[in-house]
Amino acid sequence: MSFLYILIAAAAFAADRVTKAWAAGALRTEHGGCLPLIDGVFYFTYCENRGAAFSMMEGQTWLLIGVTSLICIAGIYLLFFGRRKLPVFPSVCIAMAVGGALGNLYDRALLGYVIDMLDFRLINFAVFNVADSFVCVGIIPLGVWMVFFEEKQMPRQPYRWGAPKPAEQTTGEQNHAHDPKQGDNLERRHPSGCLFGAAKRRNALAHPEPDRAGLRPRERGCSQEGGRQARRRG
Repeated sequence: MSFLYILIAAAAFAADRVTKAWAAGALRTEHGGCLPLIDGVFYFTYCENRGAAFSMMEGQTWLLIGVTSLICIAGIYLLFFGRRKLPVFPSVCIAMAVGGALGNLYDRALLGYVIDMLDFRLINFAVFNVADSFVCVGIIPLGVWMVFFEEKQMPRQPYRWGAPKPAEQTTGEQNHAHDPKQGDNLERRHPSGCLFGAAKRRNALAHPEPDRAGLRPRERGCSQEGGRQARRRG
């Protein structure tokens, strides 16, 4: 499966590079930097973005390079070096996001800006590129998975580097384990949270066992009291 994730990230990076090369070349020289695909709705428009999304942090090129590099490293670590293997769905999302982030990182490192060309004018949206699309398509479903499915799916995933060792017994538990006299007095915890020993004591108080004469404690007390009264009358 690791090869699949590498292929997805490489495909996202390649698609971004091809579209940016076309925008910087033919779109600028042959179409004057603007080509309507659906008039009034969607255009190909050449733009140079020297900031982050929506032109935020404009001029902070090195800061954006550092942040993008950390995001790529974190994604690669989760995909290939995390202690637990991720399920397929979040892994594909991370691979798409990493491929898109690498595409924008390439532009910032070599050109000092990011080439944008996808212009959705129907809602007056900011001009973006294919790398941004892969990042969004990867991050948004990944966030949904983390909120609703991670807690259910991750405990069933195998460990990449082996399962953790079970916690060691405390000193008191070890002493009781080696002492046969005290071992029988330990209270075992029920999966529901109840204690077997405590439940047993409560049951004994509520339903005491009869003695050899067949009398329970209350009946035995009444019988003894009746015997003393009979002796006084005699």
